[in-house]
Amino acid sequence: MAAFVARRTRALLAAGLVASAALFLSGPAAAAPTPAAIDCRAVHIPVSLAAGQTADYQVYGELCSPAGTHPDVVQLLLPGGTYNHVYWDFPYDPDRYSYVRHAVPAGYATLDIDRIATGQSSRPNSLLINTDVNAYVAHQVVRALKSPQLGAFDKVIAVGHSYGSITAMVEAATFHDVDGVIDTGILHKLAPTGAAQIPLYLNEPANIDPSGRFTQLPLGFVTTEPGTRKSFFYNASNADPQVVATDEATKDTFTAGELATFPLVLVNGTTSNIHVPVLVVIGGKDIIFCGLGGSDCSSSARVQAQEKPFYPADACLESYVLANSGHDVNLHLNSTDWYAQALSWANRHFAGGRSSC
Repeated sequence: MAAFVARRTRALLAAGLVASAALFLSGPAAAAPTPAAIDCRAVHIPVSLAAGQTADYQVYGELCSPAGTHPDVVQLLLPGGTYNHVYWDFPYDPDRYSYVRHAVPAGYATLDIDRIATGQSSRPNSLLINTDVNAYVAHQVVRALKSPQLGAFDKVIAVGHSYGSITAMVEAATFHDVDGVIDTGILHKLAPTGAAQIPLYLNEPANIDPSGRFTQLPLGFVTTEPGTRKSFFYNASNADPQVVATDEATKDTFTAGELATFPLVLVNGTTSNIHVPVLVVIGGKDIIFCGLGGSDCSSSARVQAQEKPFYPADACLESYVLANSGHDVNLHLNSTDWYAQALSWANRHFAGGRSSC
């Protein structure tokens, strides 16, 4: 573990120096964060799949903070379906695509996890994994973050992408232990054509994927077919081909239970039980939710008007549309625009202990 910390700190410092040199030679870069030392350590959090069960499984995460400090607020980063912690700390051009590299220099701690049954976390039988299980596992992680086990943080913001946002919604509405929620890549109204494509893209048994990375997994784990992520998750005109290639090389899995249970969260009133500040972020070209018969993503104001009825007044809902972005808002050329929006929102609600609307 010590080697992991030293390696991550050195790597992030080196990346900062490279970014500084590039800035000097070529002029202003696109919203690169100020180079800063970041301390990260790998953590393994014991969890169970339901109340009353023993904690036989583990969630893997990377806990990062500004070097030499212990922030009061930690952001719990929840990746979406077929993603793992790499989504939030993307290895290619991290000054542009790593949310961690922006949130931590801004003064926040982050815990970037592999959701249960993905990445380096335990992979129980796929039949045991659904949305309620994900939310209960996330609840145990939140509890660990607020205890001495992981640093006794004063406040936790749940930050989700796509299915990770579904997890954040259910966790916040059920357990009422997070202090804020940022949901990206999720709205309450899906576009009919986009919704129809979900089972078409997420239909490959993971153990036959040509990458060979999932051959040990039994039936029940699925992933995207090779070469399909570009058209499903991206607005190609606003995406770097190397990002898409890195995404394909690091993709993960999803389960049939997760796929079957996530739509219920969008129609059963879950978010009416979230009583902490919420920020909703969507890509303006997200084909899953935006377009004919779906959500109007033409402006932040339009999304705000559509989403507001689903939340109580004390959720203090705010909405933001990342222009020209597809589903993966972290992985488009203008990703830093939404990072800035998220950090401004967090600062207004949580800096100096404030958490009111």
